[in-house]
Amino acid sequence: MAADLVTIDVDLPDVYDYPDESSVGRLYQVGINGYGYMLADTPDRPGYRRSTAPLDPQRLATGATPFSEAIERYSFASSADFSGGAGQRYMHRPQSLETAFYSSHGVDPFSTPGEVTLLNATTQEVANTYANLRLVVVGDRLFALTSADTLTYSSTPGGSTSTVQVQSGVTVKDLTSDGQYWYACDGNDVYRSTTTTPSGAWSTQNAYEVQWAAGRICAAVATTGTTPNRFTTLNDSGAEERTNGHLTLPAGTTITLGGETAGHVYFGASSGNTGSVYAWPLGLDSSSNFHTPFEALELPAGLAPTAVAVGGGMVWVRAYRTEGTNQGQAVILRCVPDQSGALVATTLVEIAPTGTTADHSVGGFSTHGDLVFFGWKTMSNSNAGVGAVDLVSGGWAKWLEAGADGDVTTIDVWQGHPVFAVVGQGVYRENPSAYVSSGELVTSIADGGSVLDKLWDDVVMVCSPLPSGSSITVSHSLDNYASWTSIGAIDTAGTTTRTLPLNKEAKTSALKLVLARTGSSAPTLSLAQTRYHPLGLADTIVQFVVDCGDQLAGLNGAPLPENGVGSGARRARTLEALVQKRIKYQDIDWHIVGGSEVFEVESCDVGATLMYDASGSGQALRLLATLTIRKAG
Repeated sequence: MAADLVTIDVDLPDVYDYPDESSVGRLYQVGINGYGYMLADTPDRPGYRRSTAPLDPQRLATGATPFSEAIERYSFASSADFSGGAGQRYMHRPQSLETAFYSSHGVDPFSTPGEVTLLNATTQEVANTYANLRLVVVGDRLFALTSADTLTYSSTPGGSTSTVQVQSGVTVKDLTSDGQYWYACDGNDVYRSTTTTPSGAWSTQNAYEVQWAAGRICAAVATTGTTPNRFTTLNDSGAEERTNGHLTLPAGTTITLGGETAGHVYFGASSGNTGSVYAWPLGLDSSSNFHTPFEALELPAGLAPTAVAVGGGMVWVRAYRTEGTNQGQAVILRCVPDQSGALVATTLVEIAPTGTTADHSVGGFSTHGDLVFFGWKTMSNSNAGVGAVDLVSGGWAKWLEAGADGDVTTIDVWQGHPVFAVVGQGVYRENPSAYVSSGELVTSIADGGSVLDKLWDDVVMVCSPLPSGSSITVSHSLDNYASWTSIGAIDTAGTTTRTLPLNKEAKTSALKLVLARTGSSAPTLSLAQTRYHPLGLADTIVQFVVDCGDQLAGLNGAPLPENGVGSGARRARTLEALVQKRIKYQDIDWHIVGGSEVFEVESCDVGATLMYDASGSGQALRLLATLTIRKAG
């Protein structure tokens, strides 16, 4: 027989369930949880006191700034090191970095720790509108593919140029270099030379992409059609090191070559909107045969690798998400190899937001010192450029900016300075003798990790002695970057610090710092700090003395109905039991303003006046209960 199910509903009372005592203001002076009480006034101490107490915590900010921990009233939103890079919207979050900021262009936050200054300008080295413009550096020479079969080259930055034909009638698809020669492929053959036209093909492989890696030429070869689906390597004679290559993927798959790190050569493979990164282990297996490449990273659905590179012991992937015909966003993935060569990827930069109307599939990579460069169409000021990742800090920032827009197909380093090709515009190089005229850095939004209103008191800037003709201008936003208001600048030569009053009330604040120059030297900023303190953080505290005598009169002069022997003691014990509990409180003006309030009882201090009661042949008591209650502001 099935057991009967019995359901019992239990309604636990809350302070809001207590009815108001309607006699407060006529018979009683205050009410607690639906019961009325009378107050006791003494000549030296009033029976009632109400105050609103501001709360000034030791610090509101969640950062680890030492001053924030040491100064009681004020907190500081400081930008004193910018090496964490761009992309951080909020300053005061558990995962936030003290060294990161929101965005920048035209400024260098990496080269000198703790400082930010203007970047070098760029200059156009080669003007050219060829649709497949790309470049390669061979020794001291810069070569640019300026037409289907012709390379334009120069040995001196800013110097004269010459041309060399790869081979009459070919259409070059890709270029690479081993430091001595350039290699050019056209989908049918691979050519090798320097400043003279080669007599014929160096290799007859149907290569669509070539890359020097691990001491050999790696090639992406088409086994059928025009899509390179085979990964192979070539010896110094142009022949395959392994017949039919190391890995042949299904026809229609596109292989994108990368580079060598951690004992593997990495390359991408995509088909439609799916893709992976493969790793080819170097060396030979136990049978003295080449290893077979394996899948090191499968990209999330919808992402396809369009460029792969190595730098700083990591693998860098440009992953493209198509969003329609000739439009789609790209993200830069930073991938760390494990001991087996498999990759663990994190998203570093989103080149364009979801919903972009442009095509961001194309973009090269390169490394230079502690920086990894990546191509960026429409990077800033409607111009193309290259972004940079600092291998020391892991942060990134927008870096060199071209004078026009277009796909940045290839990036290299020529005679110690970055160069990059912008399709439809030409080749740009870093100009080591000039700075950009201006640049800006936008800090993360500071809010102290709290929704409280705050008074943003002032902004302090510290810089190296300001060069003549330079300035650092500060604007602030109190609406999460929606609008900006200028608050002042450092613009006097030799100045090293300035404090700018702000005195604005808001929940959040962010700064925009614009560095500018008209002279030959650039300003250098080392600290931007906003001082603030919280507003509206206050509690209401009420302290009153309840008369706990046995025989009391109400406001109307009549005895209270609950009078009797022991009633005062019971009243005092009832009030003591409320400590650290919530109560529904009717204040002394309840009959005027209406509306009871919920308070927490902080303490109950009971005192007594003792006397001998001859009528009762015992001790008589008059108890006074001092109640302190608090309501959060």
